[in-house]
Amino acid sequence: MALSHPTTILVIAASTFVLAYAFTWAARWIAPHLGFVDRPDGNRKVHAGAMPLLGGAAVFLAFVFGVLAIFLGTNLWMRGPANFAFGLALLASGSLYCGLGLWDDWSPLRARYKFLLQIVATIPFVALGPSIESLQCLGIRLDLGPMAIPFTILWIVSCANILNLIDGMDGLASSVGLIAVATLATLALSHNHLGLAAIGFVFVACLSGFLLHNWPPAKIFLGDSGSLTIGFVVGALSTGGVLKTATGFVLIFPIVLLSIPILDTVLAILRRKLMGQSIGDADYGHIHHRLQQRGLSKLQALLVIIGFCMTMAVGVIVAGKMGSEWLALSFGSVVLFAMIVGRVFGLYELNLIIRSLQIVHQVMQSAVKGLRARMSFLRFEATNPSDSQPDSQALWSLVESSAEAVGGTRVELIVEDQSGQPATTVAQWQKQGTDSTQQADWDVRYSVPREDGMRVTFFARGSFPKGEHTQQLENLVPLSAQICQIWPVEQPSVLPMEKHFLATDVSQPDVEREWVTEQRAA
Repeated sequence: MALSHPTTILVIAASTFVLAYAFTWAARWIAPHLGFVDRPDGNRKVHAGAMPLLGGAAVFLAFVFGVLAIFLGTNLWMRGPANFAFGLALLASGSLYCGLGLWDDWSPLRARYKFLLQIVATIPFVALGPSIESLQCLGIRLDLGPMAIPFTILWIVSCANILNLIDGMDGLASSVGLIAVATLATLALSHNHLGLAAIGFVFVACLSGFLLHNWPPAKIFLGDSGSLTIGFVVGALSTGGVLKTATGFVLIFPIVLLSIPILDTVLAILRRKLMGQSIGDADYGHIHHRLQQRGLSKLQALLVIIGFCMTMAVGVIVAGKMGSEWLALSFGSVVLFAMIVGRVFGLYELNLIIRSLQIVHQVMQSAVKGLRARMSFLRFEATNPSDSQPDSQALWSLVESSAEAVGGTRVELIVEDQSGQPATTVAQWQKQGTDSTQQADWDVRYSVPREDGMRVTFFARGSFPKGEHTQQLENLVPLSAQICQIWPVEQPSVLPMEKHFLATDVSQPDVEREWVTEQRAA
């Protein structure tokens, strides 16, 4: 390894591996006595028995010893004050993240408070260490200016939460974190960031020592103290110069590197929102759940995820050496597409999104039809003053269009003299050829006794495809009342039919229009 003291660094890494293994072994015994255990609840937590939770603290304690050994045993930090400040900032914020995770493991915090405390824990790092002052994405450069520190905090907190949310199976978060940190350390070494590379490889050694205890079947869990700390270290190393160029922080590389946990998190949020659940609700839709539902064991599911993460890591390293963001993006997109097409992950969420978009499209179409019906009635009212007799033909055309907009199949308008004269169907419209096997039927009936001594009854029947929203029926209900109130009727009988309607339109074979003077018993 091309470091100033390669043998010393190798000794430090080996020592931290042994320390992490020993500290984790001790944590397995200490954690139950201190009450840091994760007990199964039969729902979200399905492990066999109470599981110790101090794995993250053991990893971080070994990491502290490793960083201090680098400070004291090498001259890497003497090459510039920025190197020393970075190491100090890493330990300061790392301690706060580990402490926050221990607090959450002991007494679970509400999500909003946990998020705010993560921001507080990141402040020492951005105060003492580097910040992301500009972004480079596919050849576009963006200077952040006063938003540099807020963006750096957001980036690091996001990394911490991404690794925290994926921690749902033995060895998963520690393996994903190990691959990510090893990739960043390799990139740092290739760009001659020797101090960052040394820190990265020491942290990899710590995770490796812990992983011997966390490999399925796990004997101890990371807990939030571990998953949050791992995510913080990933975010911190990426801001420390590993992914920075003369034109800014190269955003594509870390996104591709963490694309699988990022995709898992994004799809979990979308899935829960589309299913009407809270974002914080647990479910069985994460990538490791999907793989196990297909018949894989925990170990097999873990190995599949590790394989995909390592594939992403190799692509990022090659693209980083070549300095090509497009190569990294293309490579990552192909791998994710292969995962979805191969039904490894994401197909359920993709189908859910497509179905939701179809429903939105149906609702928008219905809303447009309903809006047209309402606008037609407004235009009708505007062109027919209240003191003049309404145009029956235009009024009935409005009824037909409104009924069709809500899936109507039959509409009748019935007039009767309240003195006891027989009822008369003055208008009738019927749509033929409707398949009722996949329909949900509805009907509307509205009857108005008027001051002129007549009662006008509006009746409509129709159906919707099953699963379609029926909110657009709200457009037909007020229209039925208005039709009954303003339909032109002469005392004591209805107007002659020739005054109301023109000839039947035969240009639409699927619609049958008939206007009759059928006498019916009242």
